[in-house]
Amino acid sequence: MLALALLGGAPAFAQLPDSSPGKSEISAKNVMCGLLSAKPAGRSSGLLSKSDAGNRFRFEEETKEFAAKRGLSFGIVYRLRSYLGTGTTPIRVVFTYPEPGLRNPATGKTSLSSESTSAKKYEIEQIEAHTFAEDWELVPGKWVVQVFDRQKKLAECAFKVIKPESDPGPPTARKP
Repeated sequence: MLALALLGGAPAFAQLPDSSPGKSEISAKNVMCGLLSAKPAGRSSGLLSKSDAGNRFRFEEETKEFAAKRGLSFGIVYRLRSYLGTGTTPIRVVFTYPEPGLRNPATGKTSLSSESTSAKKYEIEQIEAHTFAEDWELVPGKWVVQVFDRQKKLAECAFKVIKPESDPGPPTARKP
């Protein structure tokens, strides 16, 4: 208490000028875009939220173009940084799908994007991932993942998803 009185009664960070990068500045660093692989499963089972992606995946290959294939995972890896930063901050993640969107045959609904918000820790590797789990998700085109602090875009990866080469199947014998 005595220290606060000697300093003018306010904590030092409250006296930063409005132009200070630490006032409310959050940034993303070490951004990588590409393919991910699932980590070996532990004892837990069942579905995990996208906020658990960092626990479920590891970064495999930096790329922005790949063929759509069921079971393939891709996304963005980043670290949050803040001048004042310790603790967590709410981060909004938006996945935008290519036109005409993803149509779920079970519900008949078409989605052009999905969005989630979760608390993320500073200076910890974060992973936002999408896995092609269903055949109806294998839509070629531009897929985009964006990471936001409120309305400020911190990071973005755009992926070109292409149709997989058709499997020619087993070779057939030619007739003479």
